[in-house]
Amino acid sequence: MVSGLYFVFSLSLTMSWRGLVKFTSAYLFVLFFIHLGIFYLIKYRQRNFDQIQVNRLIYSSSPFHSSPVDLCQRSFAKDPYTQNYYKIYLYCSDSAKSTNTIDLDAVGDKTVKGVVAEFARIVKFDALVLLGETSWVCISAVDDLEVDFNSLAKEHDILSCYANKDLAKKLYQKRSNK
Repeated sequence: MVSGLYFVFSLSLTMSWRGLVKFTSAYLFVLFFIHLGIFYLIKYRQRNFDQIQVNRLIYSSSPFHSSPVDLCQRSFAKDPYTQNYYKIYLYCSDSAKSTNTIDLDAVGDKTVKGVVAEFARIVKFDALVLLGETSWVCISAVDDLEVDFNSLAKEHDILSCYANKDLAKKLYQKRSNK
């Protein structure tokens, strides 16, 4: 707007008074309708605000984010700045491992099932792969027992999930012998 006024002022030095008044009137008229259009566009957008659309944007995965074929394909290895986190280790084979960390403050459902469901939403895989009746075996590092998915997720706990029981026995024995 300041540059526009400077332009009008510079024209005033070369134009007659009547021409300057016409130009300034036209300039302000156009500027007024541009501002009016922006104002109503913003008001229209606010009226069409929909909480369902906001939740869809926040909680759904991007269509450009492909689903992993192998769960060990992606990893969230960095510890969060908070001390309230949960680790998930996925062992897909002897050599393929995925280390993942989730901040428990960001998870709505504080059960192990809720943490796994949030992890599945972020990574974009079906949570039933780990939660359902599949070959995956999940063991809690705190209890050294097969995990109860309905129990509360404990901070600093590590959920180790193995692709099958044989792999779980093999890697768990290897870890126990150290």
